[in-house]
Amino acid sequence: MNRSQVLLRTSLFSSLTLILYFFSQVPLLNLAAVFLLPVPMILIGTMHGFAAAGLGTLLTAILMGSFLGLTALVGYLPFAVCALVLGVCFHRRQGLKLSLSLAFLFVGIALMGQIQLGIHVLGLNHQEQNLEFEKSFSKMYEEQFLEPLLKDKERVQQEYADLLGSLTSSVEERQGKKEELDRLLGLEKSAIETKSGLENALRNQEPFLGFFLLLYLMVQVSVVGRIGTRLGIHSIPGLEFSSWKLPVGVSWLFLGLLVCSFYLQDPQAGLNTDKDVLIAVGYATQLVYFLFGMSITSFLLGQMKISAPVKIMLVVVGFIFSQALVLMVMFLGIFDSFFNFRQAYVQGKKGA
Repeated sequence: MNRSQVLLRTSLFSSLTLILYFFSQVPLLNLAAVFLLPVPMILIGTMHGFAAAGLGTLLTAILMGSFLGLTALVGYLPFAVCALVLGVCFHRRQGLKLSLSLAFLFVGIALMGQIQLGIHVLGLNHQEQNLEFEKSFSKMYEEQFLEPLLKDKERVQQEYADLLGSLTSSVEERQGKKEELDRLLGLEKSAIETKSGLENALRNQEPFLGFFLLLYLMVQVSVVGRIGTRLGIHSIPGLEFSSWKLPVGVSWLFLGLLVCSFYLQDPQAGLNTDKDVLIAVGYATQLVYFLFGMSITSFLLGQMKISAPVKIMLVVVGFIFSQALVLMVMFLGIFDSFFNFRQAYVQGKKGA
């Protein structure tokens, strides 16, 4: 392909990126557009290298600045860095681990730079915005979850008191109402703990942002890989998510952080230090273990002779209706890092 053809393709993909950014501001379409936003420039970088990707990113930035202003330009910064890093890594046929690591590092730096630009250039106050969001979230959570639970609990408490004071109520009626009241008390306690954990996550966002950034980069690799295969590009490494396993050394470190976070949540711990950050790290560690638990779950489901849509439906329904299943997947991620269930499964099939 000659230079003029490369320039034409780069210009078209820059225009497509601008269109995707427009869609990212549209309700219902914004989530898909955000995930697809870096894809055109990743493909340019993969096919033609850093020079073409840099030129395309610069052209996109000029178009955004002209049509949408400085705010859009600052908002596009992390996506541009993501596109440049992954595109260059794929062009040079780097491995998946190195590609994700470099993208995670540079996009993380770009996100921090974006925050500083928002503060000093656009005059945004992120602390005030976060505080307002936390207050609105707390209000929404209380209205949607806590207040209905409290009303049900008060109703059942009154009904239980009436049964206790009634001479005609049976032992079975009292016992049934007592069990219903205990269930509501347990749900109330769980809802309050969940609210506290989510508020802590909003106050200490960095560990969670890091986790979701990793998920975002994984989606980029998967989407670009599928599109690249259709375009005849074979330099993009496969995600191979079902083979992911947390290294034992890292798992010991994460377990230590997890135990510390559980200890700090104990009201009897008696510590006077600021513990919110470590608790937030503990929550993020649980998400990491859940991610690797999903990896081994994906491997085990892959051994079953059922169709992919049925597997996805089973997982989604299970997670919606069973919190115990979520915990089980998290513990699978912990134990798999030590016992390597995949290797044991393969060796068991060979032995059979």
